[in-house]
Amino acid sequence: MREDYDIVSPQPADAEELGRLHVRVWQEAYAGLMPADYLRRLDPMDRVRMWESSLTRVAARRGSGEADADEVMTYPRSRVARHRATGTLVGMASAGPARDPNPVLPAELWMINVESSHRGSGVADLLVEATLGDGPGYLWVFAGNDRAQAFYRRLGFADDGYTKVHPPTGTVERRMVRHGG
Repeated sequence: MREDYDIVSPQPADAEELGRLHVRVWQEAYAGLMPADYLRRLDPMDRVRMWESSLTRVAARRGSGEADADEVMTYPRSRVARHRATGTLVGMASAGPARDPNPVLPAELWMINVESSHRGSGVADLLVEATLGDGPGYLWVFAGNDRAQAFYRRLGFADDGYTKVHPPTGTVERRMVRHGG
């Protein structure tokens, strides 16, 4: 249930737990969609270092007054879901300015990852609300990820027919767009 989760900004101290969660979710969610050897080679410590670097930069920008980290269009917004009963992180999402050349809309949902045991609980809805809101935006989803595509359709996104290839794996990604809330 949605009330079982706190949606908060990730902190540098969360980096290790986030890195491990990030890899675990990818290995669960993308088995059969991406090459098995690629998923097997994912190193949680690489993701820990990525999260440490990113969260340290965000903390420094917040502390300097340089950026308002809550403003999606001027700086990425990341949120994590912490399960109230266990205190563990079970999901993460980030949204921000579009990263594609010639984007279809200015805002992009960069990622959303939820541990499999918490899918269907409403926590993914909370993460999207906290990062992208209900306004216009777009995202890329792996072809064949029917569960994710159904989730995004429920939130008002539609496949617009554009595709690209995930460079490390050759996996096809489909673009989904939402024009308003």
